[in-house]
Amino acid sequence: MVDAWLTELERVLSISSSTERVVLVAAAAGRTVTLDAAETRAVVRRALLLHAAGGDALRPYELDGRAVLGAAGELDTQERRGELASGLDRLRRDAAGLPSLEGTLETLVAEPDLAWRAYACSVLLEALEEDD
Repeated sequence: MVDAWLTELERVLSISSSTERVVLVAAAAGRTVTLDAAETRAVVRRALLLHAAGGDALRPYELDGRAVLGAAGELDTQERRGELASGLDRLRRDAAGLPSLEGTLETLVAEPDLAWRAYACSVLLEALEEDD
């Protein structure tokens, strides 16, 4: 039986853009990635400054934009990438019968750098949401 949150994730993915899909799934897979709160705050601050310096601060984040690339680089460790990969594997086991989730997971597993950037973007977006 599929968990209710996975069914809801599938519904959201089915109406989301490809960028939104990879960020949402990377966020779900990255729930167990270990981040230091102080380090994360500092990374987010620097990323926000980079994003704002690039023009309209309210524009969407881009997975290949300076802010996301900077945050991804600063947060990147072998251990964290391993934790994200493990999270993706766990989701894959639970995603049977959920085509949008299965397809997005295939993409992220096949492209670990994309998965890492999408996860870093989710960290930035979560920090923005917490500030609201």
